[in-house]
Amino acid sequence: MIKSKILMFTLALGVMGSTVFTPVTAHAATSTAKLQAVGANANFNIDVLGIVNKIQASINSKNFNGNKAAFCKNLMETTFYEAGGKYNVVVFDLSQDYNYRLEGIKMYHGFSYEGTTFGVWVFDRNQPKGAYFRNDGRRGWDHWACRGWQKQVDNVMWYN
Repeated sequence: MIKSKILMFTLALGVMGSTVFTPVTAHAATSTAKLQAVGANANFNIDVLGIVNKIQASINSKNFNGNKAAFCKNLMETTFYEAGGKYNVVVFDLSQDYNYRLEGIKMYHGFSYEGTTFGVWVFDRNQPKGAYFRNDGRRGWDHWACRGWQKQVDNVMWYN
């Protein structure tokens, strides 16, 4: 009941996420192009799929030897497979600027590694036209990773 109310509240705010039917790919953006950030970012801890504890246990059992890129990639892969390989995944260094328009978010949670908090979004494959996740900060595997059905154009992942 509570999960349902949180989900409905989040839908009403228009911050739920999904993707388009294109081949599954994993990306780390490296372009230096920037877009102007518009609006505010809102994060809600949700776990409709019940996978947060499994992801946390998986990352706790590994030693990344101070390699933030390895942590970020592992978090992306672990999340994708714990979600059954049926949803899009975005992992993002929350110290960086970003903006998104996604629907059907099934999970959002923050995971910390050596002082950096990574936000993780898991969302439906089917997205409305104009769905995106835009990185307005630094790029590369140590700052963001995406897996699912998307197309990267510069610093934006498009999900339609």
